[in-house]
Amino acid sequence: MKTRRTFIQQLISAGIAVNIPFVFSACDSELTQIPQIEQNILNENQLTIAHFFFQYLFPNTENLNTNTLHTLNHFVTILTDTNYNQDDQKYLIQGLVWTAESSQEQYQKAFILLSSAEKEALFESIVQEKWGKSWLSYMLDCFYESLLIDPIYKVNTNQIGWNWLRHQAGMPRPNTANQYQKLLAKKTSTQIISSIEQL
Repeated sequence: MKTRRTFIQQLISAGIAVNIPFVFSACDSELTQIPQIEQNILNENQLTIAHFFFQYLFPNTENLNTNTLHTLNHFVTILTDTNYNQDDQKYLIQGLVWTAESSQEQYQKAFILLSSAEKEALFESIVQEKWGKSWLSYMLDCFYESLLIDPIYKVNTNQIGWNWLRHQAGMPRPNTANQYQKLLAKKTSTQIISSIEQL
């Protein structure tokens, strides 16, 4: 069985995990239970795939963990956000579908029933696939966002990601009145005025 370090090296060689040297020091801690999320877009097997992916690459440490970052919650938010690119949303879900199909092909059982060793081996094989490299890069984007997004969006709890990165947030920060969803809701159509009568 290859180690997580080898797997990350494969991601980097594939051009996926650029600028994430911190994963090499990640510990081999046990995966945590899937957090309770109110959603109806993913089935239990698909949610398990996403949860395992985030924690496999970024396992819990004393200073950082994906549950406190609410990375999985952010992932579900992306899938249900009407302002998000629909093609990207479909592709993120499709990657979960392909992973589930790969589980059935390799082990003849659902991903949720695989052992930890089997799950790791499956991801190691996925990164060798063209679709796998592309999908994993999208998933990494989701993690980066949960690391950097303002806590007002119910991610990056207590600024854990910022503190870990020693990042100073830009000012002004968003508040309840100017969250991006509310700003987009205020959008008005743009019209070209060709005569004074149109005013």
